[in-house]
Amino acid sequence: MIPSAGSSTYAPGAQLVRIVNFDNSPAGGFPRLVREAIPRALPIEGTSLRVVDLEMLVAFKLYAGGPKSAIDILALLEANQVDLAELERHCDSLRLGRALAQVLSLRG
Repeated sequence: MIPSAGSSTYAPGAQLVRIVNFDNSPAGGFPRLVREAIPRALPIEGTSLRVVDLEMLVAFKLYAGGPKSAIDILALLEANQVDLAELERHCDSLRLGRALAQVLSLRG
């Protein structure tokens, strides 16, 4: 059972998935990032769950902030083919461009 707020973990097969419940919006509504992520979410085959794409995942990590999120973003970018120009445009549109630039500056 998924809690009414917050997040939990789901393991379909060998994959570990963090589930974040966006069903109960706060009184002031969701931030723009969440409002844009929900319709873009992709279904997980064989389940009723949906996941965000890589660009949105990076944006959520930037929104969360902190050193762990920066490490996660760098690992995601290393493990996946990413159009950095498109990612920068996407993050700029969400006012996360400066945060992305800071994380990218950490690359070795």
